[in-house]
Amino acid sequence: METFSERTKRLQVAFFRAAIAQVAAPLIVLFVPFIMLFYLIATSSNLQGLINICVLFIPANSAFSTISLLIYNAAYRKFIVGLWRVIPMTESSLNRIAVASSV
Repeated sequence: METFSERTKRLQVAFFRAAIAQVAAPLIVLFVPFIMLFYLIATSSNLQGLINICVLFIPANSAFSTISLLIYNAAYRKFIVGLWRVIPMTESSLNRIAVASSV
């Protein structure tokens, strides 16, 4: 005996995917730099590139969370697409140049 409709099941799956993506983004952002940090400590090396990746990876949390939110949440995705349709990108709006006056 089924108690949920197909639409309810689809909504539950979509919610579960969105929740997993939003939880996974901060965990990945913290996990990768810690692995790199432990590697740098264990090998006693001074690899500036890995250190830079560690420093830049932490602020990437907001980008990962936003991307996962847009991928898995239809309401936000529709809102962003709607914003692009409201603001027309004409050739004249792309070629504007700001000029400072010297008065």
